[in-house]
Amino acid sequence: WVWGFIKTDSGFFSPQSNLTRGEAAKIAYRMFYTDLSYTCKNGPGTYENDEMAKEVRAAYARGARKVVIQPGTYYLYNPSEAATSLVSHFELSGMKDFTLEGYNVRFVGCTPALGDEKNRGLCMGLFANCENITVRGFTMDYVYPIFTQGEVVKKEVDSSNGNWVEIEIDEGYPNQLDDRNFFSEGPSVYLYDKDTHKLKAGCGGMNLNSFTKVNGYERRWRGRNWAPQNQEAYEVGDLVSMRMNNFTAMNTRFVSCLNATLEDYTVCGGTFGILFEPSKRVEGNKDTAHLNNVKVTYGERPEGAKRDRLVSTYADGIHLSYLSGEILLENCTVEGNTDDAYALGGRHYIVTQTSRDTVDSEGKPFD
Repeated sequence: WVWGFIKTDSGFFSPQSNLTRGEAAKIAYRMFYTDLSYTCKNGPGTYENDEMAKEVRAAYARGARKVVIQPGTYYLYNPSEAATSLVSHFELSGMKDFTLEGYNVRFVGCTPALGDEKNRGLCMGLFANCENITVRGFTMDYVYPIFTQGEVVKKEVDSSNGNWVEIEIDEGYPNQLDDRNFFSEGPSVYLYDKDTHKLKAGCGGMNLNSFTKVNGYERRWRGRNWAPQNQEAYEVGDLVSMRMNNFTAMNTRFVSCLNATLEDYTVCGGTFGILFEPSKRVEGNKDTAHLNNVKVTYGERPEGAKRDRLVSTYADGIHLSYLSGEILLENCTVEGNTDDAYALGGRHYIVTQTSRDTVDSEGKPFD
């Protein structure tokens, strides 16, 4: 082909005489098969093997710069291992100038990390090595809670002066306190007021050990308290939560992104709620991590549960580390987590000497 048209600054099309056959084919393909904004054909339902993310990635490869997910609930199984060696239920990487929109969309992760070495880096949503990416409108949750909870039904001091506490695990929450794939020998224990469901002052991060099931009960357990100074903190009727063992199921993770925006976004469950990790450093480009109307909160009751969740995330709500640019948080809420609500981490150094004796990978000297 030796002809074609290009759009001028005035908005009119002018003849172009040097359009190649390959260039013409690309233009024709994009005219017939690509929209800058694309709505996913996959609707609410159950998906395996990263099917939802694959459709988004395919649309981006065709030229779409905004992809919309249809409203509804999506159950995602069999997470994929991303290029970052992390494992995620929904993963996008290498996107540039891209928006993912999912208002009234609930993504639910259905694959646990318990006892599975390859799933140790599990997360619900993973966005890696992206530039100028916006994600908005989603609710992200796990189908299973990353903790268990219940109620203190008895406490006692035995004949050998040992302190014991009995706990009835709530229906719908994990009941495998003697299974080391689920719980450690001495899981972290948090106490809550039975009326307000808020943490009791000074009653976080305690431990109970040596759990045994109480005879005649399916969900009642007896645990040893090796810290006598804490025994008075336990009161019959208190509510209890306990962290699960080796559970690294984070919720939403941004890794090595440049200018990432997260807005109108809700997190319900995970060890960390939202984790922003090292910025993608591009020479001459300003970096901003922008979170607007982001909420870390309690999710829905698990199937069969009669009591609402006591915990949102068991670690930080919003954790930002090693970011090189501006951080902007607006209208954000963190509730129900048991560690920092907002955490900002990094390293700082003092310059003690300058030199031109070091060169970069292209042989250019560093100042």
